[in-house]
Amino acid sequence: MQAGQKMTKLKKLEELFSRYSDLPQEAIIKEEMLTHGFYWEKQLKIDEARGVLRLEGGPYSLRRTIIRLNKEPGSPYRIESNGEHLKVMDRETGDVIALAQPFPQDSAYQDRTFSDGTLYSAIVSPDAEVTLVGSGHQIHDPARVADAVAEIFVKKQRPPQEMPVCILIVAENFLEAVGKQEETEILQYVDAIRDQIGNQVPILLEMSPLSAGIEERIHRHGVKARLSNLEVWDPTLFARLRAVKDQRMDWEERVRRILDQVYVYGWNAVFPKLNIGIEMSQPSGFKTVEEALASTSEGIRFFMMHGAVPNLIHWRADVKLAPAGQQPATEFFLEVDRIWYDAWVKYGQDEPCGYLMGPGRSRYPDSGVYDIGRGAPLESDAKKSRERVQNVTRIG
Repeated sequence: MQAGQKMTKLKKLEELFSRYSDLPQEAIIKEEMLTHGFYWEKQLKIDEARGVLRLEGGPYSLRRTIIRLNKEPGSPYRIESNGEHLKVMDRETGDVIALAQPFPQDSAYQDRTFSDGTLYSAIVSPDAEVTLVGSGHQIHDPARVADAVAEIFVKKQRPPQEMPVCILIVAENFLEAVGKQEETEILQYVDAIRDQIGNQVPILLEMSPLSAGIEERIHRHGVKARLSNLEVWDPTLFARLRAVKDQRMDWEERVRRILDQVYVYGWNAVFPKLNIGIEMSQPSGFKTVEEALASTSEGIRFFMMHGAVPNLIHWRADVKLAPAGQQPATEFFLEVDRIWYDAWVKYGQDEPCGYLMGPGRSRYPDSGVYDIGRGAPLESDAKKSRERVQNVTRIG
């Protein structure tokens, strides 16, 4: 390439394919597009509220790749329509990179409403993510939540590959909204869903980690796996980032409770959430890529060796607020993906509860890590798995 000549996005992708030849192209394309977001014209009707696309095909014969839809006016990736499909293109050259469509596809569910006109999808997303607190801090009724879930799993009006593989109840701010701190408030929703659909898929719960006794009661009611937000591994950076957030639980206590969850839910069913890239945010973050990678690598390996599987979230700086250059390059996220997968293999993990792994199988939209791998591993011996959990070393 001659000096001063701009690299097309296809050339950029092919360079990444060459440099990261050990990673599937699906993971590379996902991290690149999560880094830059997408641009589309206003007249193109794209449901930003659903916020998830399925990419496939194109010049690289991309296998199904599920990605979070982030609109970015300055993105080099443009979404257009050819009448039948959406397509992702190099904004400058017009080269097609992949075909796209909203995911999952279920027009009947999207149009279904309760008697008062409330959309089912305003309470439970088409991919079975349950929102307990609606607009205006309205608390949704457990029976309504269960009805919306049943609409997906009982009628099954979509192809099997479009069906959710788990139910995720997001309750991070729910107990504060209802003014109580009793887990029984959450269990009403778990019980109502189980009464409607039985045990077709696992229920995952996302909220701050609780004491071991409360977690045991939640598990007995049918919650199979837990997500808790740690955000960043470094304790000092955690304290800085949480300065204007919830300070009722410090880093040490949060990590200790996450490890306790492994005793309750088992190996491969505890998912601490890490915002990858935020450790480079300024002025609080690390000044070099090497420092950031070393810290993040330590956290990923620590959790993996103790039976927890970090859920990585590709963080994007707000370009309106962030100084130029604050957003880490795609290569940073691909290095983290390698670290994550190497740790996953080293510590003998199985396919995480409620998630699918491998190119063409993953449904996780926020990182390329689940698009890496050989698909579903063989199930481990249950006795060995219990022994590993019992041998977890606690912090402190």
